[in-house]
Amino acid sequence: MAETMIEAVESRPVSDENGNFQGHRYLAKLPFERTEIEKIRLDYVAQDAEILIARASLYDSANGLSYSLDSLQFPAERWRKLASFGQIDLYENQKAMPRAWFVKKIITIPEDQILKTIKSGITPDGRRFDPSEVALLESESLATDKHFPSAEEGKEDAEISLVKYESRRIELKARNVSARFLVLSEVFYPGWSALVDGVEVNIYRTNYAMRGIWVPPGEHKIEFLYNPNSFKRGAIFSGLGVVFLLAAVVFGRRYLFQAG
Repeated sequence: MAETMIEAVESRPVSDENGNFQGHRYLAKLPFERTEIEKIRLDYVAQDAEILIARASLYDSANGLSYSLDSLQFPAERWRKLASFGQIDLYENQKAMPRAWFVKKIITIPEDQILKTIKSGITPDGRRFDPSEVALLESESLATDKHFPSAEEGKEDAEISLVKYESRRIELKARNVSARFLVLSEVFYPGWSALVDGVEVNIYRTNYAMRGIWVPPGEHKIEFLYNPNSFKRGAIFSGLGVVFLLAAVVFGRRYLFQAG
């Protein structure tokens, strides 16, 4: 049997939030015995890099024919095919997360390990990462937070429902027996504030890009409001501009009356 061959065919500089590095395109040949093939599964197990398979094909050296591998098979336990429109297939994600949910456990790890955990589905200590039950928080942001509650496992009796969803305001209704950590499936972004029964609470960057807050026991009204400083400054400057304009009009009229 021929040996496996992997060689770089293109290299180029790449940059991201972690700095500058070299990106490479490889051509790989993976030989194996000629047999009848029903399915090929590729598992990427490395956690310290990213890989994108641009093209794959099977080459039969016996007859010189090549077969492109362009058909994806989604796990049936998660994806349900709804319809086909020409070359486009429509699937339903049967494990899609809701707009907001309570988790049972919090794991605090360094920021650079959060994306690795999400991609691999395995936490640094080897446990399975399930976003419906576990929230990932950055240990760096919690190092100076003296008011962060202990990450104890929450009780099952907890409910959360969406009351109103607007571009600048999201309202939720919660009922939970014990203090629970709530994850909101919205992008963590400056300018948003969170209120529980009208009292502002801290928003934690959760699962790398989402928002999370602590909710005390009981029934609560939860609001997420968007009111950035740039909007406040703009409103203040606009108000001052109107005041100055009115003052100029008033004094201008008085001057004209006096001159007349």
